[in-house]
Amino acid sequence: MVLKNYKYSLFVRFWIQAYLDFCAATVLGLINFSMNNPSQYTNIALCIGLFTFEILTPILFFMFSYKNLNKIQHKERGFERLWSSFFYEFKNDQGLMSTQYYSIFFVRRLIYILNLTLLIDYSATQVTINSVLSFTTVFYLIKYRPYLEKVQQATNLATEIGIFLFVTIMAGNIFGLASSVQAKFELTMVVVAIAIMAVQMCGSLVIFGQTCYEIIKDGIQKTTGKNAKKLEQVNDPSGQTIHMDRDTEFYHRRITDNMTLVRSETRPTAVEEFILD
Repeated sequence: MVLKNYKYSLFVRFWIQAYLDFCAATVLGLINFSMNNPSQYTNIALCIGLFTFEILTPILFFMFSYKNLNKIQHKERGFERLWSSFFYEFKNDQGLMSTQYYSIFFVRRLIYILNLTLLIDYSATQVTINSVLSFTTVFYLIKYRPYLEKVQQATNLATEIGIFLFVTIMAGNIFGLASSVQAKFELTMVVVAIAIMAVQMCGSLVIFGQTCYEIIKDGIQKTTGKNAKKLEQVNDPSGQTIHMDRDTEFYHRRITDNMTLVRSETRPTAVEEFILD
């Protein structure tokens, strides 16, 4: 039973969050490897294994999404239980490409690390590659609008546009501009970086506020619904049901079973005998 309900979400989310760090560690390990002592053999073998898996990650994800596209789009319960971390944030309603945010996510980070480590002496090429990667993400977010939450969609789009502007402005530093112009470029970069962080923080606060509002709203609705049900229907000791009409101030007694009680056939109570007398 435990295996049946087992979830991979923890490991999937961990790999998504740690992918960039693992890429940086393995690439640096491969570049700076040494065979001076036996312990380095283990290090290089581990780096090769991890780097191979890092390269395969976007490829395997694309193949996995293609094979299970129907399950993704129809939100099959068993499938979502296992792989929801890849797809629960997105609408996945525009074909295969609308499910490929994480393919772009992984490829972008892998190329980014290779760009920083292997092309360190080619600044213009680095800036160009980073600009292309950022623009690709912006284009994807505009074309497919993949996120379910409008706030999350707007926040991520604004963040990616800010990153694209930051990388583009940073290119000004490689052209040997005058110190005054370069100072303005640097100030603009600082402003853009602060704006990116502010957008992310505000987006998180808005989403948090919306979540709290929905929780409170659901709680109030459940409480109100239970109270309304109690007011509308209360069983009395005789087996009858007392229904309260909320449009008036009177209670109306209705017989819930199929029997018709004839008052003349029932024995009057002591109170009724006193009133009749």
